[in-house]
Amino acid sequence: MSDEKHTGHFVSFYEQWSALFRPTNWDDMDVVRIFWERDAQLGTFSVDLAVLGVGVRWAWVYEETDYGLELRRRAAEAKAAFEDEK
Repeated sequence: MSDEKHTGHFVSFYEQWSALFRPTNWDDMDVVRIFWERDAQLGTFSVDLAVLGVGVRWAWVYEETDYGLELRRRAAEAKAAFEDEK
């Protein structure tokens, strides 16, 4: 795991239409979604906006917390163990 700070702004996009064309047992779609969340334990704030199954998420990591660093360390160890098994 690198020691670089993971703070800043991040934008991601998502769509939910493709689930309609896959053989799954669960389909859902946001007709209209406006959602915000502040997670003090991870030091993040995010906003989701979606219309008819197409959405955008803006996230701001305003503080890197000890808990967030621990989660990143665990994820890196799990990824390394998985790569070693290949």
